[in-house]
Amino acid sequence: MESFLQIAPHSLAIVLSRHGESGAVAESGAVAVSESDELPRHHTGYEIFADFKAENTQQHVWNQRVTEAVSETFFLGWIDEHVLLIQGKEDHLEVLREGWMRRSLNPPRGFTIKYLDFSSAFNTIIPQQLIGKLSRLGLTTSLCNWILDFLTGRPQSVRIGNSISSTTILSTGAPQGCVLSPLLFTLLTHDCVAMHSSNQIIKFADDTTVVGLISKNDESAYREEVHQLSAWCKANNLFLNVGKTKEMVVDFRRAKSDHSPLNIDGASVEIVKSTKFLGVHLEENLTWSLNTRSISKKAQQRLYFLRKLRKAHLPPPILTTFYRGTIESILSGCITAWFGNCTVSDRKALQRIVRTAEKIIGVSLPSITDIYTTRCIRKATCIVDDPTQSSHFCHQGRGSGAVGPSQPDF
Repeated sequence: MESFLQIAPHSLAIVLSRHGESGAVAESGAVAVSESDELPRHHTGYEIFADFKAENTQQHVWNQRVTEAVSETFFLGWIDEHVLLIQGKEDHLEVLREGWMRRSLNPPRGFTIKYLDFSSAFNTIIPQQLIGKLSRLGLTTSLCNWILDFLTGRPQSVRIGNSISSTTILSTGAPQGCVLSPLLFTLLTHDCVAMHSSNQIIKFADDTTVVGLISKNDESAYREEVHQLSAWCKANNLFLNVGKTKEMVVDFRRAKSDHSPLNIDGASVEIVKSTKFLGVHLEENLTWSLNTRSISKKAQQRLYFLRKLRKAHLPPPILTTFYRGTIESILSGCITAWFGNCTVSDRKALQRIVRTAEKIIGVSLPSITDIYTTRCIRKATCIVDDPTQSSHFCHQGRGSGAVGPSQPDF
């Protein structure tokens, strides 16, 4: 039996100023509380979040979108006593930002909202802590100092139309949209490794997944791994949002035992039957029907635009380019991981989309099976040619240029 624990990264940073502090500018869209209101005595970031949630769900009963968006957000963290991190679906976070821009989003009592920004784990990087890890990895002092200078003392302001907010100096986090930020975050988390051989921690930028093999109903190693991951995140100024963390159990035994939910910081983790991992839908029975249906639905929607372009009398080469960039790219996403185990009906459903595109464009297109075969050969060739690849040893000892797994020596 295996368990998967996936942590979602998307969040929104709400920068606050205490009522009466300098820097709380009305032109930035802040909604100030009345001076006659008694200021609450907040003790924790969660209490501030609860007050923010109460202020908006009570005030916006007439606005269903804002009410739903606020009620579906979760507390993520409280940084430097002025940045409230919340997490939720991307469309809900967008509704909150739109509400702030329209001056209709209320702050917690005793605060004003300076500005909002979509946040990620990159925003929680402490430069000094990162530099210490880079130094231990062997980076030169001059390079470490250059990175530290790059991350600290960054001026930032918000512009909406012709209005520009006051400038704030940032010395935490990494700039969003910067090509260096994912690399720095990867280096920051390089020491987040599994304690037990039965577990594996899979990291891709700020997406983290814990995979645990549970034998003889002994979950102690898996649960200890999750506990240690939570402690590591706290020590490195990262936040686990339990409300958005999901667990999936893969168990093919005939006599299945009940799996009690994980508990992180006093909150239970939801157990789900399927989850989305790096764009691919995984199911507890390890079938690919849900993933195929999702891909087919997206591709069918793009066929509508292909038909519109055909009606506009665009030539076949341009239509083919559009197909390859917007439809074939969806059909072939991570295809080497899932297509080989698809059912015949799922494969036919995907191939029908290719055939429909052929009729619209009027040219022959590669079949979904041909795309899969080509991608597998290309992937295997890359593994053979790259000695640093983790699967390289499986392909050693193959003569005559053959690509395939080698026979182990006993």
